[in-house]
Amino acid sequence: MAGSNCTRVTAFSLTGLADNPGAQATLFLLFLLIYIVTILANLGMLVLIMASPRLHIPMYYFLGNLAFVDLCSSTAIAPKMLADFLSEKKCITYAGCVAQVFIFDLLGVTEGFLLAMMAYDRYVAICHPLLYSVTMSPKCCFQLVTCSYLMGLTNGMGQTIGMLRLSFCSSSIVEHFFCDISPLISLSTSDTTLNQIMLRTLASLFGVSSGLVVLLSYIAIISTILSIRSAEGKCKAFSTCASHLTVVSIFYGTSIFMYLKASSRDDKHAAVLYTVVTPMLNPLTYSLRNQEVKEALRRLTKMKRYLPFVAEGDLVTYIGVVQVRHQQSSAERCIGPADCVGRSRVHCKAHEQSIGFVSSAIDNLQKLIHYLLLCSFMESQGRNCTQTVEFSLMGFTGNLELQLTLFTVFLAVYLMTLLGNLGIIILIRTSPQLHSPMYYFLGNLALVDLLYSTVVTPKLLADLVRQKPLSYMGCVTQVLVFGVFLVTDCFLLAMMAYDRYMAVRHPLRYSVLMSPRLCVQLVGGSYLTGLVNGMGQIIGMFNLSFCGSVVVNLFFCDLSLLVSLSSSDSTLTSLTITVPTFLFGVSSGLFVLVSYIAIISTILSIRSAEGKCKAFSTCASHLTTVSIFYGNGLFVYLKPSSLKSREEDKWVAVLYTMVTPMLNPLIYSLRNQEVKEALRRLRARKRT
Repeated sequence: MAGSNCTRVTAFSLTGLADNPGAQATLFLLFLLIYIVTILANLGMLVLIMASPRLHIPMYYFLGNLAFVDLCSSTAIAPKMLADFLSEKKCITYAGCVAQVFIFDLLGVTEGFLLAMMAYDRYVAICHPLLYSVTMSPKCCFQLVTCSYLMGLTNGMGQTIGMLRLSFCSSSIVEHFFCDISPLISLSTSDTTLNQIMLRTLASLFGVSSGLVVLLSYIAIISTILSIRSAEGKCKAFSTCASHLTVVSIFYGTSIFMYLKASSRDDKHAAVLYTVVTPMLNPLTYSLRNQEVKEALRRLTKMKRYLPFVAEGDLVTYIGVVQVRHQQSSAERCIGPADCVGRSRVHCKAHEQSIGFVSSAIDNLQKLIHYLLLCSFMESQGRNCTQTVEFSLMGFTGNLELQLTLFTVFLAVYLMTLLGNLGIIILIRTSPQLHSPMYYFLGNLALVDLLYSTVVTPKLLADLVRQKPLSYMGCVTQVLVFGVFLVTDCFLLAMMAYDRYMAVRHPLRYSVLMSPRLCVQLVGGSYLTGLVNGMGQIIGMFNLSFCGSVVVNLFFCDLSLLVSLSSSDSTLTSLTITVPTFLFGVSSGLFVLVSYIAIISTILSIRSAEGKCKAFSTCASHLTTVSIFYGNGLFVYLKPSSLKSREEDKWVAVLYTMVTPMLNPLIYSLRNQEVKEALRRLRARKRT
């Protein structure tokens, strides 16, 4: 109740790094210098990569994005910190604090995944050098970078939603030089259990997953380097990873130091490393330890020296003019001392050097075009086929009598699914006694079950009557909708487990803890996580190519099955299936498991048998639904795959696509006294 009766904070006071005016002046000059170097180095790296054709390769595409992320993350913090050194009141508005939390958490996770993608790039370059240009295609690089930003966006939204539910009553003084979520949680006067869980879960999921990609990539790289016989070959292979390995060591070294050490007042001094110093060191590391960057910088400097009179937009015109002059008669050219009579020897020499440089550039351009054509030809060897626009779904076709029987059964199941879920939604909306957090989650669960059953079942029923191929966009839609709502279902069940934990563990504070605002945030987070999964599935599907007529031995488009039917490299797509399945499935499952461990321990501490029975009855329906959902999921994804089990897989898919959405509303209506009572009252109201 205290959290709800306090005045809303409109600004925070930051303690900064020092209180001594003399020390503040020194720190201002020091951090101003660091920030200027950070801006110049990262902007310089971006300009150099864009202006140098030699750096238009995957490694430097990732590096350019890393420089952009470092520039943005440093800019979100350093200017405010510099302004605070010169002012007595180090205040930041509530909106500014929210913005810092969002941007810093978004870009921090994005940087972690960009480093992981760069590690994967080095793995492909060293372990599969002949396939490098095919595997790390521009499309693949774009998808990897997009996934990195998407993961960062998920983390930023999660931490921001967590911050918005915090209340600050006793104090608004933040023991830091910027708004970090950890000191804000310790400053809050409201219940921070959910924020602590969210912070640790997201940090573990994203930090461990990106770190594992880096670790596994370098294990494979080191094993490949050790298999090289010559010492020169080993040194050359390792030199391609030296800069990235240095940057990774700095990034993960500071992160591990921050999050694994005991909390202390020196946290803000240690935070200077990864907020201010690291963004400055990354471009310096790549420029000082990388010969390709040095050579590109040398060539760019040389170009500017030889062509000071040529505007960048007129470079093509200049090359054309030089080519015309190069083709003129030797009497018109200045190619030797004898031809320079009457002319300035300095002008003649400069003209010679300009023609030589541009001729060399034209030769290099021809080699680059030849290289790109060769890469395109190599890539076309694996993708020289017509892009499939239709998929034939071979669900339960082949036996006419069986098709008619199945049509009747599946139609009955689908009608019960529609009636059951729509009935639950209408009953919850029209019954005031069901306007509680538990039934708010249940209404969203019914909506999700209804939608992801509808995206599969009508097409199956149509195919049982008359089989028609599914268009490419229809298949994409099934993959997207199914991917979104399946993961949303997982997290809604996890949120309902948390709701039951609060109801059993803190019954007197339940209405305060599970406020309407928190419920909206939890449901919004579930849908957002499902959307991230769906977008990842779509990116993975767009990376696949299909040759000829594709026959899918299932009654809907499942991405894991489409991977095996693709004619292109499906490594990235397999990762987009495995990683989100592990992250989202395990995290939501652990949330349910931990919640029920706490619930069971609370129930066992109740002395009376009647109290135990009453407490357990509030969880019975949800526990049944969770058991059915995760039972199907574990059976599908953990059982060994074999050709003999393909027909069995179809029937298992029927369970989680049609039967489970039908059972959920029945479980909550048949096993729940409150739903029965609300239905009875609604009938009485209609009768009167």
